[in-house]
This record gives sequence, C-alpha cells and structure tokens, in this order.
Amino acid sequence: MKNCKRLILWLMMLLTIPAQHVLGNPVGFNAQALTTVIQDEKFAANTGDSHFDIMVAKLKASQKKGRFIPPSPEALGLAEQLFTDIFQGKPPATLAPTLTRLNLIMETVELDASRYLLLMEAPTHRRGRGFYIFPATVAQLAFSNQVLMIPHGFYDYHTGDIGIRLMLEGPFAGAAFNTVHRYGSRKLKGVSSNETWDMADLLDTFFSAFTRAFVRTHPGGHLIQLHGFSRKKRNSHAGRNSDIIISNGTAYPSQVLTALSDCIKIKLPGVTRLYPMELHALGGTQNTIGKEMRSMDHPGFIHLEMSLSMRKQMTYNHDIRNRFLSCLKNL
Repeated sequence: MKNCKRLILWLMMLLTIPAQHVLGNPVGFNAQALTTVIQDEKFAANTGDSHFDIMVAKLKASQKKGRFIPPSPEALGLAEQLFTDIFQGKPPATLAPTLTRLNLIMETVELDASRYLLLMEAPTHRRGRGFYIFPATVAQLAFSNQVLMIPHGFYDYHTGDIGIRLMLEGPFAGAAFNTVHRYGSRKLKGVSSNETWDMADLLDTFFSAFTRAFVRTHPGGHLIQLHGFSRKKRNSHAGRNSDIIISNGTAYPSQVLTALSDCIKIKLPGVTRLYPMELHALGGTQNTIGKEMRSMDHPGFIHLEMSLSMRKQMTYNHDIRNRFLSCLKNL
C-alpha cells in the first residue's frame, strides 16, 4: 500500500514538472505530448477564458438557424467596401448606412485593455454571410498585417475555437468565421445535395469580399486559413503521420512559407510537413480564397491543415499557441 502511494505521489510530481525539463529537451517540444491531457485541464482555466467564452457565445449565436443564400453583386460590392473601411480604421458610426443595407449589425466588445468590433448578420436575416472580429482601434489595426480565416468551423472541430483564441492573443487585423455548415444543404428538403455552402469552395461570398478588401489594404500581408484533417482518411504514410500540413495553395512554396514551416517544425510538437515537398495531399490548390488572392497578384495565402490531436493542443495549450504566434511574427 505504501509503495502504491509513493508511486502515485511520484507520478503527480512528474506531471507537474515542465516536460522539457523531464526529458532534458529545451528546444524540441515533442515531450509535450506526454502531458497533453493534464494541459488540456490546466489551460482550460486560463484567465483569458472568460474573454474567450464571450466571443464563442457571440459566434454560436450568429450560427443559429442560418442557411446560405448567395449575395447579389450589389451586396458583394457593398461588403467589400465595408471591409475596406474597417481595415482602414473608419469610425464605426460612418459605417451605419452600409450595415443597414446589408442587414448586418456591429457590436463593440471591451475585454480589459482591448476593444473589438464584432460584425454579424441580423438575427432575422441569416444568409451565411459570416461572423467577423476586428480590433476596434486604429492603433491595433496598424499593428498587424495578418488576418485569420476559418471556413469550416462546424466540420473541422476546434478550428473556430482556435481562431478566436489566436485573435484574442495575437496582433491580427481581423478574423472571419463561417456561419453555415459546409454540408448544411444536405439537411434541407428541396435543396440539391450537390449544393455546397463551403466558404473555401464558393466564389462570390462575403469571405471573397473580405479577402479582396484585405488584399487591397494589406499588399504585404498574409491571410492564414485554418483547417482540420483526419489522419485515418489519409492514404499515405506521410499523411497518417502528420500533425500540420502547410501550403500556399500552389506547387511552389515561397521562401517565406518555407521559413514558416521550418519555424513551426522547431517550436511546435508533432510532425509538420510542407506541401508538396514533403506530402502530396491537402495542399489547398483548389481553394477559392487562395485563387482569389493569386488572381490579384498577392502571394500571402497560407493554408494550414491540422490533425485532431494538434487542434486540441492549439485549443487548450496557451504555450503552444504562443509558439505558433511567434512563428507568424517572423513573416
């Protein structure tokens, strides 16, 4: 009995010691996997979780009872101008007429020393236009040259949560979240099962307008699109043994993308592979947002696929998110 108690005590002490000290590994953080469950519990109690909960509640509310209806060309033009004005730091009061015409509402949320603008559809006009978070001050906007995009928040588990946490913790100029399921049409009577509501596949959406506005206002910026993949569905050994797959949507990764991949390989746990040099799948080559950016001669599209294990760690482990953000700062 005494030996059993000693064993339990020893294990508890072991798990409270940072994994890199246990294994003598101060640089390569693969030891993190040993304490993933403990960290999931630990980081779920972060002080920033109250802020995170507020944003999640707003996002989930905007996703209720929505169905995708394609916007008109006029609405797309108005949306692009609206996003452009927001990226340029125009006062929210000047945006009111456009918001009304697009059936959108804007809220200001104060979280300690930070303020954010939340852009969403009016509850009576939910047409799959998306949910957006922006810094509320010109100083915050001027500090970043990057935006986040989460096109499959329902289907790619945890990507929505990761996007919100990164937005709250990093210097991003904005974040876009889908508000209809990519396969939502399959659940509706009278709608073709071939009809897609996929924001990374459709051409003329508010995500497209957001992208065009970003390209015009941030010529040297990067749009980081977050996805999730299942290892079990991969046919290759490389695919089944990957945690992050990074690409720019083409067969020719830039020096910037290669450097980002190298940084993630060093700072994050698991296996990161660069498409197509190290893996020939999940490169985002058909992604319409990437195509849109390339059509405008903008090289800043970054397509990031994450395994379920990595998504869980990015969701619950503040340290891993910080390491990821440190790599993005080098772009």
